Amino acid sequence: MLTWRACFSVVLLAFLLEVKAEPAAVQTVKLVMPSSRSGIDKRDDYPIRLLKLALDDARIPYTFSRSNTPMPQSRAIRQVIAGGEINVLWTMTSVQREEEMLPIRIPLFKGLIGWRIFFIHKDNQAVFDKLKNVDELKALTLVQGHDWPDLDILIANGFRTSQSAQYESLFDMLLKKRVQYFPRSVREIWGELAQRHEQDLAVETGWAIHYPTAAYFFVNKNNLALANTLEAALLRIVENGKFEQMFMQEHKQYLDKANFAQRKIIHLDNPLLPPETPVLDTHLWYPN
Repeated sequence: MLTWRACFSVVLLAFLLEVKAEPAAVQTVKLVMPSSRSGIDKRDDYPIRLLKLALDDARIPYTFSRSNTPMPQSRAIRQVIAGGEINVLWTMTSVQREEEMLPIRIPLFKGLIGWRIFFIHKDNQAVFDKLKNVDELKALTLVQGHDWPDLDILIANGFRTSQSAQYESLFDMLLKKRVQYFPRSVREIWGELAQRHEQDLAVETGWAIHYPTAAYFFVNKNNLALANTLEAALLRIVENGKFEQMFMQEHKQYLDKANFAQRKIIHLDNPLLPPETPVLDTHLWYPN
């Protein structure tokens, strides 16, 4: 069931689309997102295609560009908070982030960002095969980005962690066996493996962790007009089925490869999950 705000956004967009305005009166939405931190990092591709689909479907004119320089997630967030060069980004939600920025509460990955399987060094599958329970898994050291909410979630659940500020360094630490595993969402891990197929990486075959979370688009707290525009456009493709169609086209292959039915799944608490998360709107989540 959609919230009253979501229903209002859909009705408002439908009304606006019926207005016979001259083309010159239609305001172009100008979007600036952070540049990729790595030349082979393709994680932004799907969220951007989803956003463009929503705006095109709603017949909302827009321009899209990237920041002049690559930046870590923490800096991009500061830019949005300050009203700087970046005016929209996608990232995992948390109470703090929703206090500092304005979220568009439509989970871009239907919660898949919280379904995690592990990168390991290709020599180490036997280590994980011998694990008998979650306590033995927690005794190994994992790695995460230093400014990722996932790090705080895993620490809160008692995992032994290491961290790095640089995305590529996370893989280097694993390859040098300074850490034993690198949890990645099911929608990220296969693409990252393909990009690094010459490295000594493997996807661990027997374990998975899950915690409820969502990745949203965020804008500046004062940019209510942009938030309403993006929310209405995204809700439109949720309701007409185009969101689900793109989601499955993007993710079915990854879900098939992950084969969760054959894994030991550890369900974790997420102390960072904001109370406003639309967990009761089941059509917004996987599985639905």
